[in-house]
Amino acid sequence: KQWYQRRVAITAGEYNSAATINKELYRLSRQYPLLTRLISIGQTHAKRTLCVMEITSLKGNKRTKPVVWVDGGMHAREWITITSAMYLIKQLLEGYNVNPQITELLDNVK
Repeated sequence: KQWYQRRVAITAGEYNSAATINKELYRLSRQYPLLTRLISIGQTHAKRTLCVMEITSLKGNKRTKPVVWVDGGMHAREWITITSAMYLIKQLLEGYNVNPQITELLDNVK
C-alpha cells in the first residue's frame, strides 16, 4: 500500500530505491521549507548522494535545541528502517500546527 496516498512513490512494506527516497526527501523539503533543511553529507561507495533531513521549527534557538537523530538504511538489508524513518518524517511534517504534541516537539527539539 502506498501510505502517502497517490502523491508520492514511497511504498510501505516494499523496497524503495535510493533514487525514489531522495526524490521524496527533495519533494518534502520543497513542500515544507520552513520546517526542513536537506543536507548532502557525501556519497556512498556507489557514488549515490547521502542526504540528511533536519526537521525543526523556526521557534527557539536552533543552536541550543536538543537533537534527536533517527537513522534509516544504515545497513543494506535493513530496507524497512528507511520506510519507518520516512513515515516519521511524514508524521512530523504533516502534524506540525495540527497536533499540539508534534508542534511542541518541533518547537523545542532539532
